[in-house]
Amino acid sequence: MADWISIGDVKQRLGVAETAKGYEDVDVQSRIARAQKRIKAKLQATISIDTIEGWDTDTVPPIVAEWTADLSAAYILSDYGGQALLDKTTLAGSLFNKVEIDLEALRLGKIQIVDTTNESVEATVDLISSNTQNKTSQHSMNHPSDSDFGDGTLDEL
Repeated sequence: MADWISIGDVKQRLGVAETAKGYEDVDVQSRIARAQKRIKAKLQATISIDTIEGWDTDTVPPIVAEWTADLSAAYILSDYGGQALLDKTTLAGSLFNKVEIDLEALRLGKIQIVDTTNESVEATVDLISSNTQNKTSQHSMNHPSDSDFGDGTLDEL
């Protein structure tokens, strides 16, 4: 998967914590990958995986890039600054909470993602289907077919 943001995008959110760091760019890069995995997992509930996999630094929707940078910074602050992700009074907790609230709002349909061309990113299509017209049971694995008990019963199984 291509990166959605740069290391500089994350460092920008760290502010003064960037100067007293104790971590290298490779550490930031691993937090970007971690953030992208989490966000991708949440987005798959509403957006096609093919669409998500096609994003890179040039095509990722701005809000997704923002979430990725915020979450990456939260991971850095948590891992290297000792800030708790679930403590909303810390910068790490504040960034983490903001991303989680937005992702939940997206899942509930309260917000939409707009791509770099100002078009809404299409929601995934639900492919689950069922047939309520067929009342006859379908047997497999060498189970006996219906007999005197009538169509759709499992009495003899």
